[in-house]
Amino acid sequence: MRTVVVAGTAGGVGATTLVALAHTGLRGTAAGAPWVLGPDGGDTGARSRCVETTALDTGAAIWDAGVLRADATLAQLVTPDLAVAVVAPSTPRGIADAGTVLEALGEADPALAARSCLVLTEVHGRPLRVPPAPHEHVLRVPFDPALAAPGPLADDAALRSATRRGVEVWRAWVADAVGRRA
Repeated sequence: MRTVVVAGTAGGVGATTLVALAHTGLRGTAAGAPWVLGPDGGDTGARSRCVETTALDTGAAIWDAGVLRADATLAQLVTPDLAVAVVAPSTPRGIADAGTVLEALGEADPALAARSCLVLTEVHGRPLRVPPAPHEHVLRVPFDPALAAPGPLADDAALRSATRRGVEVWRAWVADAVGRRA
């Protein structure tokens, strides 16, 4: 099964929201939506509006892995059908933490690092001046009140135009990672 692991460098950085955005974006494709895997409690499924899914692609999954620390055991992530999205806030500390996690992924398997991306999420509605990101595949998702609201995701039309562009890039990366285009 082709799987995208979405893991944050800390809690609350947007990993669950990104899983939901990927799921809702791929739900409308001919192949159907990928499986949504996540921690118990149903937040990931509720945020993704999984009950609205009519077709499921059983060969693809998006896994909300919560927080992935640099000292985690990464051996279970080393398979050719897996890609990792490391989610961090677009702050100096967030980027430094992401660099540490990405370095650990590279040490576990350089090919896994090549199948990974860094997703920087803006905080407080303003981009900050931050050091260069420590990865070749960097995606940015602007702050948007529609994404910050709890509960099921709003429709894409509720997002600001800059956010929609960032979300489209994110969904395209996930689609490529699971072997198809959105």
